[in-house]
Amino acid sequence: MMLLVAVDDIYCHDRPGAHGLLLFVGLIYPHLGHLISGRFDPDLRHRRLLFMLDGLYAGAVIGALEFAWLPSFVVCVICLFNWLVVGGIPLIGLGSAAMLAGALLSGSLPTAMSSAGLQSGCTALLWSTASLFVAYFLIVAYVIHRLIGALQHQQTILQANADAADAARSLAERALLAAFPRSVAKQLEATGKHVPEPLPAANLALIELAAFDTAPQDLAPLQATWDLCETILTRHGAELIKTFDRRAIALCRGDTGLQGLIDAAREILIHFSDHPVGPAGCPRRILIHRGSVTLGLVQPARLNLDFCGPGIEALLTLAAQAAELALQGLIVSPAAFRQLRSSEAFVAHPSEVDSPLCYLERSYLERSHFA
Repeated sequence: MMLLVAVDDIYCHDRPGAHGLLLFVGLIYPHLGHLISGRFDPDLRHRRLLFMLDGLYAGAVIGALEFAWLPSFVVCVICLFNWLVVGGIPLIGLGSAAMLAGALLSGSLPTAMSSAGLQSGCTALLWSTASLFVAYFLIVAYVIHRLIGALQHQQTILQANADAADAARSLAERALLAAFPRSVAKQLEATGKHVPEPLPAANLALIELAAFDTAPQDLAPLQATWDLCETILTRHGAELIKTFDRRAIALCRGDTGLQGLIDAAREILIHFSDHPVGPAGCPRRILIHRGSVTLGLVQPARLNLDFCGPGIEALLTLAAQAAELALQGLIVSPAAFRQLRSSEAFVAHPSEVDSPLCYLERSYLERSHFA
């Protein structure tokens, strides 16, 4: 805009320096405005003041050019575009008011409204105006092109980060499902913690494989056994909570969970009896008990999930007694036996006492005897 004023003074009116003060202000006000309202404003709340100062200076330039219509139009278009991009309609209104004030300060509006004042100006001024218009919008096009490129780059980075986050989330979900039963994994995923779950009447199953003669060199048979056991348990509404050594503990919630646990145990024993996978990979004994336990993380920092309570202690005690007596098959504790709707499938052991130690499934005994 200073170029337009200089060209108009020198080539159109032959009065160099007629608007020297306006040219001097044009040289220094952007730097002062940036220093006062921009550089020391960490929140950038007063940056719009610079664009209002632009409007004031642009109005002064229009007045100095005696309101020649083409230069005035180009200056107005440039200012309106800047205001619209930076501040929208409110800044357009404020900037227009500042522009009008600047025009009234440096020019005479009545003179401008006359036919002489609305002339387009001399040839040099017209060429300067056209050059300013082309140069400005070439710069704007370059800036927009750079911004679009930067936005596309940022979008690529954000998409890559989103894909990585989705992959990490999927991996974390699979890791939780691999380490915990589904009910616990869902709670950990949703809340980041597991609230201890008191179960006053939990249906528990202890699955025991055949004893190891030596330490296993290959864990593949154990992995296949526990995977199949978990599949069968899940089909009957039970969860495989944890495995340790050659044992695993399963849980089935609800009043009807006891029968589901018995059905799952029966299917597991029959399957491995018909399809043995090796002595160390076949379940030999499944014990079922009903008692009070609490399921929770006993070491939250290490995500160590375990049972605590008299129910698990009674189940492990029964397992030790069954091992001493070399009992095999499906074994039900007295507490679980009392909750069965039909007890004909089980026989007391020992049968000659009023309070037997446990109850053995009759069909498994007959199958083993026949075998």
